[in-house]
Amino acid sequence: MRGKFTLNTANIDATVPATSGAYVLVNSSNNAVYVGMSDTDLNGRLKNHLPEREENSWIKRSFPTDFYFESTANSQEAYRLECEWFHQYRPSCNTAHPAKLSYSWACPICGL
Repeated sequence: MRGKFTLNTANIDATVPATSGAYVLVNSSNNAVYVGMSDTDLNGRLKNHLPEREENSWIKRSFPTDFYFESTANSQEAYRLECEWFHQYRPSCNTAHPAKLSYSWACPICGL
């Protein structure tokens, strides 16, 4: 996992590729707020979480200040990482298990 980076456009553009991958948003106490993934453009997906663009009111109220990420070779690897981090960090704004993009995939932790 790469990071910790301040959640802003300059850091996202300087460090995050436009590939598949997973990320963790954290607050100023370094507590996980949200875990997510992108199957095609991690850079663009993280920019959706900038304070001025965030649409999820729970995430917005949790004030994410920083992020960690890892780019992956494909969307299945991104899903695997998202699941692992979801179970490891128990982020406050993830209310449901990560959704899989294919019925043939299974969570490496719980099997869902």
